Amino acid sequence: MAEAAPPRAAPAPAQAQAQALQLRLVCEQVRRSPYAVLAADALVAWLLTRADLAHGGALAWLLASSLVSFGRAFYANRVVARVGNDAGLALRRLLGWFFAVGLTRSWPIVIAFQGSAPDMHYLVTMIMMGLAAGGVSTAVGVVSIYAAWAAPVALTLAGAWLSLHSFESTWIAVLLLMMFLLLILYVRDYGRTLARQVELAEKLRAERDRADAERERAEAERQRAEHAVIARTRFFAAASHDLRQPLGVLRWYGDAVTAHARRLDHEALLAIGEGIGRALERAEPLVRKYLDIAQIDARALEISLRPCNVATILEKVRDAYAREAEERSLTLRTDFRCAVALLVANTDESVLRNILDNLAGNALKFTVVGGVTLGAHWLAGDTGPRVRVWVSDTGVGIPESEHQRVFEDFYQVGNAERSQSKGVGLGLAIARRQAELLGIELRLASRVGHGSTFEFDLLASTEAPPTPAEHASPAAATPQTLRVLVIDDEPEVRLSLRMMLEAVGWQVRTASGLPGALLELEQGFKPDALVVDYRLQGEYTGGEVVAELHAAGCVVPAVVVTGDTAPERLTELKRTGLPVLHKPVQGERLIATLVEAVTTREN
Repeated sequence: MAEAAPPRAAPAPAQAQAQALQLRLVCEQVRRSPYAVLAADALVAWLLTRADLAHGGALAWLLASSLVSFGRAFYANRVVARVGNDAGLALRRLLGWFFAVGLTRSWPIVIAFQGSAPDMHYLVTMIMMGLAAGGVSTAVGVVSIYAAWAAPVALTLAGAWLSLHSFESTWIAVLLLMMFLLLILYVRDYGRTLARQVELAEKLRAERDRADAERERAEAERQRAEHAVIARTRFFAAASHDLRQPLGVLRWYGDAVTAHARRLDHEALLAIGEGIGRALERAEPLVRKYLDIAQIDARALEISLRPCNVATILEKVRDAYAREAEERSLTLRTDFRCAVALLVANTDESVLRNILDNLAGNALKFTVVGGVTLGAHWLAGDTGPRVRVWVSDTGVGIPESEHQRVFEDFYQVGNAERSQSKGVGLGLAIARRQAELLGIELRLASRVGHGSTFEFDLLASTEAPPTPAEHASPAAATPQTLRVLVIDDEPEVRLSLRMMLEAVGWQVRTASGLPGALLELEQGFKPDALVVDYRLQGEYTGGEVVAELHAAGCVVPAVVVTGDTAPERLTELKRTGLPVLHKPVQGERLIATLVEAVTTREN
């Protein structure tokens, strides 16, 4: 009985990676090649026909060659999916197609050399050698694939020249074979170089992994890693511009639909507009978190310390999340272990509210049974009285080994499947960054299965918090119709803004930049306010466009509406002194901002 063949040895990791890379590049080259090959084949067929060499044979060859070339491209599109992760098997299966293409390349050589015209011999030889040189890139270092294609062409071409039985033709045949051999050697060297590069890359990756492990164990290296995280965060903030643009457009179209539906009392249309708004509410918290990070990194978040009643802020957070807690059958309560009047701290109310929002939202996401408590109490300290604030939950808890990592960007405990209902892992990272801005330490105490508590201390204040001023509704003091000039280089943004503002009865003109805006003024349009994108095409930014329009006599309030959250751009925006709204912004908020700007100027 014959012995069974031993199983094929699995390729080494570096070799497997090189084969996978070669397969991908070969398939990409093959998918691009049919049209170029078709053009070359058409030229050869035309030359053969023009020389009265086998009219029908030339056309038949052109058809057969085209079918084989496009068949190879079609097969290359499917070969990866068919063989799974075995790139070597896929490359071997492609050999037959390359051999078939090589055979079709041989036909015109035979036809051309049936005639006695030297010019035709040389022309066909030049074209075939050109295709041979171009095939080097298609083979991507796989000698077997290149040889499968080149062997029929090389042998046929050499044989054709030898058939002429002359000294010159014999030397041409020899030179052609030497040329093909050199090309094969070049393909071999290309493949070896590629394999060495992949092997080197694998070694570098292993070294990098070891270096990363060392950095995690060293405090100084940990600081470098944090800077790398900040750089990555800035990249995401800048890249979110492309996400904010369409979200902003969709938001304004939805607001326009809602406004028209209310004016027409159209229930179905109103449901569509409100549905668009609800869908966007799921995406907007994510892009807002990117904005928060970008503002912190750019130092564009201004801190204004003043006496604030912490109890009042905690109650606002509780009210904001009450519905979510109720829907999930969780309790959400406040716990003040002293008189509320003592819970006054010197802090920035907006930043403190954002910290508590992130902590409360995070606690609710990872709590299944029980609830969340927002608490505060007054305590004496060595450096003066303080207000201790905490957010505790009865959730899954955090292992001690993860206590530092939960504050990293995009890191989450217990969410390996990346469920959208549990966010993206930015809430705690933002909370810690904002706590650092306030000069406070955000501490964590937790036990797996028993929940977590985040707490921090604020410097207590003996001053009473200011009483909120009574403001008249801006809309009540504003004309029913405002004239607005929208300046944005994106046509879809201009159209959506125009439709949304016109839906509430305002007069709107649009322009793509400063020249268009000046033209609108020349034609007699007198806006009450400007809505300007910041990053415009051309030499002017949004702030510079506003300055130019003011210099031209159009001295009206302006609001910048931008999707750009790159840290350096936020710094530039801060210097303009203009009100800034970040896309996607609700239509009601934009309208209220414009109304307030116009009303403030009139008063």
